[in-house]
Amino acid sequence: MEYFAAQNLKESWGKKPCDHPVIEKEYYNGAFLINFVCTQCGKEFTIAQKLEMEETSKSVISSNK
Repeated sequence: MEYFAAQNLKESWGKKPCDHPVIEKEYYNGAFLINFVCTQCGKEFTIAQKLEMEETSKSVISSNK
């Protein structure tokens, strides 16, 4: 998702809760910015935060089996 699109999305989303269903790489003029962004609310995540979220979701899925 392009940086400015993410910023606009974040402003329009406001402070509503979000479960961040889809997280994509964030770009500026075609260059990857190292961050990731939620396509629903525009919240930015570092690589470490994204990896932690993935690990947490894997743990939840495996504990539900």
